[in-house]
Amino acid sequence: MRLRNKFNASVAEVDGIDRHQTLVIGVSCVSSSASYAAEQIDAIVRFVEQQSHLDAELVEVEQDLLDGD
Repeated sequence: MRLRNKFNASVAEVDGIDRHQTLVIGVSCVSSSASYAAEQIDAIVRFVEQQSHLDAELVEVEQDLLDGD
């Protein structure tokens, strides 16, 4: 909920539900500017990495940019 509110992005748990101590979240950002969308996703990743109160480690980040042009 924090990511969704802070960055106005869609956030959902998309995998890892059946695996203990694993969480996979998907984040999407829609914009008319591809560079703005990429900046938003980068900001979200930095935000998650800086959350020291989380007892978790960010292990992998995958990004896909879909451009309508």
